[in-house]
Amino acid sequence: MRKILFFCLIVTILALASLMLWFIFPVFIRMDDSVDLGSGYYYVQDYPQCICRYPKPGKVVLPICDKEEIVVRVQYNDSVIIAVCSPYYYSHDSTVYRIEKRTGNILSVNVMIDSENNSFKEIKNRRRYKELVPCTTP
Repeated sequence: MRKILFFCLIVTILALASLMLWFIFPVFIRMDDSVDLGSGYYYVQDYPQCICRYPKPGKVVLPICDKEEIVVRVQYNDSVIIAVCSPYYYSHDSTVYRIEKRTGNILSVNVMIDSENNSFKEIKNRRRYKELVPCTTP
């Protein structure tokens, strides 16, 4: 009789543990959906989108300083990262930056690179964010 009770207890514990894992595991998957850009850089896809440098949590590289911007598009290869930063996703006012992976230099450039004609990989953020409306106090 004890063996049967012990067996039922073990089966119940295993069932509860697997049920808890089934509910909690998707949370752990979503916790880090950053994209490795190579050479210690990674793109954080959750708001606010930014490019950081390892170790995690790393130093934010883009947007520069405390600008109210997000990184909405990234192209990268083994030596360069090209990123578009905007105040919000649908903004027509954007800045394009070039990061040299080897030196860490960040330069403002005028145009994106056409990724169809070269070896660049591209990340287009699929999330949509509207302009933040400033809070006014009466």
